[in-house]
Amino acid sequence: MTVPLTELFLVIGLSAAQALVSATIIVALGLLAAFGLAPIRKSNIKKSIELILLAPSLMPTLLTIVASLDLASFFGRFPIGFWGVVVVHFFVNAGLAAVSISQLIESRLSGIIELGTIEGASKFQLIKLSVRELSEQLRNIFIFFFILCFASFSIPLVVGAQTGRTVETLIYETLLDHNHFKLALFYSAIQVALIGAFSLFRRQNISAPSLRRAHPRFLDRVSLGPFLWALISLSVLLVVGLLGGTAHGLSEFGHNSVLLDRVTQGALGTFFEALSVGGLVTIISCLVVFLTPSPRLHQLLLAFSVPSAAALGFLLVAIFDLTEWPDFAVVMLISVGFAILIFSTIHRMRLGDALLEIQGSVESAQIFGANRWLRFSKIIWPQIKNDIAYLAGLSALWASCDFAFASMLAGRDLTLGVTAHGLLAGYRSEIATIVALLATAIGVVTYFIFRFFLTLELKPLSPAPQTFSGVSSHGH
Repeated sequence: MTVPLTELFLVIGLSAAQALVSATIIVALGLLAAFGLAPIRKSNIKKSIELILLAPSLMPTLLTIVASLDLASFFGRFPIGFWGVVVVHFFVNAGLAAVSISQLIESRLSGIIELGTIEGASKFQLIKLSVRELSEQLRNIFIFFFILCFASFSIPLVVGAQTGRTVETLIYETLLDHNHFKLALFYSAIQVALIGAFSLFRRQNISAPSLRRAHPRFLDRVSLGPFLWALISLSVLLVVGLLGGTAHGLSEFGHNSVLLDRVTQGALGTFFEALSVGGLVTIISCLVVFLTPSPRLHQLLLAFSVPSAAALGFLLVAIFDLTEWPDFAVVMLISVGFAILIFSTIHRMRLGDALLEIQGSVESAQIFGANRWLRFSKIIWPQIKNDIAYLAGLSALWASCDFAFASMLAGRDLTLGVTAHGLLAGYRSEIATIVALLATAIGVVTYFIFRFFLTLELKPLSPAPQTFSGVSSHGH
């Protein structure tokens, strides 16, 4: 096997440079916006602002991509390539960085800001001292976003071109254009090694946050409101871009009967994939919950990560001959692969912490002799069903606009995400906006389906069985 080292080193250099620039801008502007978010006193207003800031990172990436392209059309051409990848990464992640850093400011800087205020420090001095105090946490956040951007796949696949390539897109090209699976696995191993090396820079043992929250009166001294409103304005501009793309796309969309047929078929595939992914995440989550407490399983899920979405996709293609498979079976296989790709993220996002919160009551039930089923049905499920419903619904929403992974397995327009990707490749971003919005609408409907059915209070058909002594039969 001959390895084109020149190309590999070039792509690694481009990936590292792009990730460095993206993460620096994300953390720097997120930090400034966080100093505007933390002092807000009214909880309802703060929660609404946090939701606006988090929306680009929670919504499907495809929607943010088409919104960015539509927004750029008002000012000229979108900067396809290196800077295009940086721009979309910023749109997707800056709000998440701002909310995360804002929570750190509230939980860790109470004493420092109050003491500095009492001693008469200026705003600049307080902000400088705050940044110095949060340096370890900010480094971890920077490394998180650096790795996220370094291993990015879907964004460089659409807007990266040659100067915005990542190792992940190199794996995709190696498999798609040259069908060289061994070389792709070698690239995947290199990517895993690099991500592991980058992760070593994270500091694991960081002091616990203060139990006393900083008083908003003192946080006002470090307020940087204009940066917060600038970040909010970017989210609003993305909506404006979507509306502009929708207005331009509707006229052409309604007169294209061939496209209407493709969209109708893709909508069915999208709904099936979203339901399948949400259902698979629910099943896997319930299995993990059923095995609780299991510290070894928890650590395994925290450490596990699929090294390459491209490699996983083409591995499935190599194992299964999909040419003779019916459409629903191909979509089901796509759903299985997508669920595998995102479950470690789902576990880190919420499920793992939720299980740690109820571990004490589960261990108490275990001491009193409750079997696994009784612990699951009476102790764990009532407390964690809302978390699983949220994660299953969010997974379904993400799956509704999946295009990068699905395009490797489908080979045809089985879902709206794949259709939108084809339209973007043909520079028809306005019509792609309509398709992406339809896919997102299906994802939102599926999200609420899981939220509704997984949180239903089912009345028992027969008297509830007697519970074990000393432990309540209720989850709360």
